[in-house]
Amino acid sequence: MTGTKYAPWPAAVVEAVCKVLASTEWPGMTGKEIGGLLAQSHVPDIAPTITKKDRLALALLTRQQQDQAGNCIIRFITEAMAVGRYLDDQAQVGGRVGGVI
Repeated sequence: MTGTKYAPWPAAVVEAVCKVLASTEWPGMTGKEIGGLLAQSHVPDIAPTITKKDRLALALLTRQQQDQAGNCIIRFITEAMAVGRYLDDQAQVGGRVGGVI
């Protein structure tokens, strides 16, 4: 994604995506996973003690506003949804054909 600057995402869309990614049920992420992926995506974790959903949305929206681009959100979602993150979770993937979630 280097070189291309993507348009900022509407706050309501970012908040809806964060609600899904931070859900308490699988495949939602844990607080630790969110912190790690924010760091990996070069997005400051500015409020690590608030709810996962709000923490993630605040971090992404703040970075998006700073950059005036939606790249940070695309980068975060790409990392969060990487297949490799789920292949090791055999307890959840279980009998699904080809590990499809």
